[in-house]
Amino acid sequence: MSNECKHGFENGACATCFPKAPPTPTVVAPPKRAPRPRTTSLRTAATAGSKAAAVSAIDIEELRIYHVTHISNLEKMLAAGVLLADSVSADPRVDISSPENREKRRATLVSRGGTATVADYVPFFLSPNASLWESLRSDAADPRLSSEARGSAVNDFVVLVSSIKKVRDVSEPGYSNIVVTDGDASGAVTRLESTKDSAERMLRKLRTEEESGAILEAEVLVETSVPFDAISVIGVATVSVREAVKGMLESTDYKAKVAAHPPWFESASAL
Repeated sequence: MSNECKHGFENGACATCFPKAPPTPTVVAPPKRAPRPRTTSLRTAATAGSKAAAVSAIDIEELRIYHVTHISNLEKMLAAGVLLADSVSADPRVDISSPENREKRRATLVSRGGTATVADYVPFFLSPNASLWESLRSDAADPRLSSEARGSAVNDFVVLVSSIKKVRDVSEPGYSNIVVTDGDASGAVTRLESTKDSAERMLRKLRTEEESGAILEAEVLVETSVPFDAISVIGVATVSVREAVKGMLESTDYKAKVAAHPPWFESASAL
C-alpha cells in the first residue's frame, strides 16, 4: 500500500484526505485572581525580552524559499540540472517577467561598490503567498508580469521549494552568495543586504515582523545558479499536474517530492 495520498503527502498529513474532527468546545470558568500591580516598564521589558527570544530562536538555515516558474520551463531546468540567473540564461520558454521589469532588474546594482546586478541572481520568494505570485494568481494588472504569463492558466505554474542551507555557499568563511531584500529587488527604496551577517539580520527581521507584510514583498537572491538537487519540493495545483511532473522526474536522478497543494495556487481574494 502506498504511504502517501494522491496529493503527494504522507498518509495522515493531508488536511484534504484526512480532515481533522472539529474540536468539542468546552466552557471553563476563569479562576478568580487577586489583582496585582503592573508597571509600564515591566511590560516593556517583558515584550522586548519576548521579541529578542523570538529572533534568536529563528533557524536561518531552515527557512524555506520559493521559486515560481511555468511548467514548460521545468523540462529545460531538469536537462541542465540547474536554475540559472537571467544574465546567464535569458531564454525561458515562458517568461514571467515583463520586458520592462527584466531590463530594470538588469540595471539595478546589488551593492554600490560592485558591478553585479539583480539579474545575476536566481530569485526566490520568502512566502508561497508572495505579492507578485498573488498578482499572477488573481490576474492583477501588475506591470512586472509578462502578458504571456498573465495569459497562462495558474495551474500551468509550479512552485520550487528549497531552503537557505541548501542554496548557501559555505566554501569560504563569512562569504555569502545570498542577497536578501525587503521589497521588490529593483525597487527604488528597497534595501539589499549582501553580506552574510546583514542578510541574516534582515531575514530575522522579516520573519519576526510578518504582520507588516514586508515578507510578501521580500526576495532572496542566489548568485548565478542553483543546482536542481537543492529543490526539495515541487508544489503543483492538481493531482493530474502532479502525475505529469512525476513523469518528468522519472528519467532523472532528482528526488524532489511532488505535492499537489491547491492553496498555493488560489487567489487570496477568492478565499
